[in-house]
Amino acid sequence: MPAKGYISGETLRSLDDPQNYVVITTWQSVDNWKTWEKDRERKKIQTRIEKLMSRPTKARIYVYA
Repeated sequence: MPAKGYISGETLRSLDDPQNYVVITTWQSVDNWKTWEKDRERKKIQTRIEKLMSRPTKARIYVYA
């Protein structure tokens, strides 16, 4: 994905609830993620994705402990 600071990403699906997905992306910094989160093109894509989802997307930021 061509976004500043993006390192990698993966999509996981729950065995117990096949409609539940977790998408994990790794970024060089929280600021890089926040910039991408506000990106107009990303928002357009996210709007299209939301129409296909059975529940709203929830974004959370985690850091290594």
